[in-house]
Amino acid sequence: MFLARDKGRNNLLTFQLALTIFKVIWYNIKFIYAPEELLRKIFMLKNLKLCSFVVTYIGIYRATTCYLCRKTGKDCELFGLTGGFLAGISYCILPNFTLLSSLVAVLLKIMGRQLKYKYNLPNLPYQELTFIITNAFLLNTRLFHGEACPTFFTNIINICTGG
Repeated sequence: MFLARDKGRNNLLTFQLALTIFKVIWYNIKFIYAPEELLRKIFMLKNLKLCSFVVTYIGIYRATTCYLCRKTGKDCELFGLTGGFLAGISYCILPNFTLLSSLVAVLLKIMGRQLKYKYNLPNLPYQELTFIITNAFLLNTRLFHGEACPTFFTNIINICTGG
């Protein structure tokens, strides 16, 4: 019943499943001619992790914020913060450092812009500073905790430094 009420989440689920199908077919085109093998490959847990992560995150976030708005009768920015915090539970489905670092970078970017206008901070390039801080954190992770470093960042460092 809860899934049937939220059309946005259902659309997102459909979109994520379509992306999963495209990804599976892209890596092995022979699945077009073997639909039963395609279905088996699509519904493997490994291929559905991102889909389930996004859908549960959005579902928990929307449910929490809508509940708080209806309960109090007004909309508040703290409700979004509370919803995002509770939706972080879905991170257990797909513990991905790349995803986490991207989310932290976006959060720093948004908060930097808001703090700049709220406290009348000097006109500095906060977006570029966020990029520098995020990459410094990733470089620290690469140097001291190599097993936890995202593969995309490892590949970028290997390409830029020649190995």
